[in-house]
Amino acid sequence: MPEVPNGSVRSDPPTGSGAIGQEVTRMMRTRTTWKIGVLAVALAVSLGACQTAPRTGSAGGSFNDPYSQQLADRNSRFNATVAEGAIIGTLLGAAAGAAIGGDWESAAIGAGAGLATGAVAGYFVASNNQNYATREQALNGQIQQARAQVAEYQRDVNVTRQLVSAKRQRIQSLQGQLASGEITAGQYRAQISDVQGSVRVIQENIAANEQNMGLIEQEIAQFRREGYNTSGLEAELRRYRSLRDQQVALLRELTAAQAAG
Repeated sequence: MPEVPNGSVRSDPPTGSGAIGQEVTRMMRTRTTWKIGVLAVALAVSLGACQTAPRTGSAGGSFNDPYSQQLADRNSRFNATVAEGAIIGTLLGAAAGAAIGGDWESAAIGAGAGLATGAVAGYFVASNNQNYATREQALNGQIQQARAQVAEYQRDVNVTRQLVSAKRQRIQSLQGQLASGEITAGQYRAQISDVQGSVRVIQENIAANEQNMGLIEQEIAQFRREGYNTSGLEAELRRYRSLRDQQVALLRELTAAQAAG
């Protein structure tokens, strides 16, 4: 191996203007590009599998009541769109990392960063995939999108209210049957076991919408830095938070009824 000025031996493969050196360089680049492609595709496939695989331990699945099912379906749609954003972010991140660093490690770092960014912004970006000629149009578009999200969340909160009311009535009825001896304690516990699934599905819905609120906050901060009036977007965020507070209060009612049982 050739000597370098400090006396150590250089261990990197030979590259240069000669035919052999050029061929070695070409082979190294081809191998790195192939690895980067495998990395990106593997991550994308695994994320796609996560999107379609059953969600063990979550509130996904079928419910005996229509209200829990409606919320579960909404949560599933949200998670699917976030997964799409994560896949796109992973592929773009791997490509950007490879372009900057030109090696396997840089692609892996870029893929990881793209995964994180894509997963966080997936829903908000995918549901507002518009091209705007000016930043003013973009701001107005964000206001309209936030307004639509608030309207959707209002429907979620209405469903949550119906769900909590139905579950509380069921718990009270079962408590009466237990007190009169119509059912045993074991039968009572078995019949209210589905309440925990409803609690989880409400918690997931709250978490999904809080994620959207955080993204709206980021948009507000960015437009403020650019000197734009964000009062319209801030008004929608306040409405969004008010609905979140209502849903949290409903969740507390359900958990209190469950604990009392």
